[in-house]
Amino acid sequence: NFGMDLMSINIHRGRDHGIATYNDIRVVCGLPKARAFSDFSDQIPGNIINSLSQVYASPDDVDFFVGGMSERPVVGGLLGWTF
Repeated sequence: NFGMDLMSINIHRGRDHGIATYNDIRVVCGLPKARAFSDFSDQIPGNIINSLSQVYASPDDVDFFVGGMSERPVVGGLLGWTF
């Protein structure tokens, strides 16, 4: 018996429903579009950016759920800017 991998389910759900990428949502939220992975550093810690660059071919490929959950929380909050 194995449990469920909720992170993978949420990533797949976002793709299945055509949810915009993290980079697209950044623009909607008033953040600049990332041209390079390093441009995510305004919201995402460097060690996570390194991991994202190993998994995704381009900043435009980062799934919204992954990018959103990777953000530093806003002051007084539990989640980042896009969530």
